[in-house]
Amino acid sequence: MTTDNETAKSSITADECDEISKLLSDCLYSLYCPRGKFYPKKDYGSLIRLCQSENEMYLLAYARQALSAFDGVYVKSVAVEKGNFVFTLLINEQERTVTLTYEADI
Repeated sequence: MTTDNETAKSSITADECDEISKLLSDCLYSLYCPRGKFYPKKDYGSLIRLCQSENEMYLLAYARQALSAFDGVYVKSVAVEKGNFVFTLLINEQERTVTLTYEADI
């Protein structure tokens, strides 16, 4: 699991950068965690692990479902690259990328 923390075109403060980094990490964990397996909140996580194919339409729908509770976060697109899922997110209108890697269990 990785995130791309490139600074957007607009200038941001160090605190804002830290907040965005934390939000990207939270988004990544929500995408990685199997939906229904997080005890305190059963609707946390994604169904991406259930996707038997690398159909980008389903991956995008599952990602949007997983991140729907995050304010200011929108899943713009997903691409499959060498078995990794690369999600492009809009966070308060700034584009960021997170890469999700599953082991052979997907």
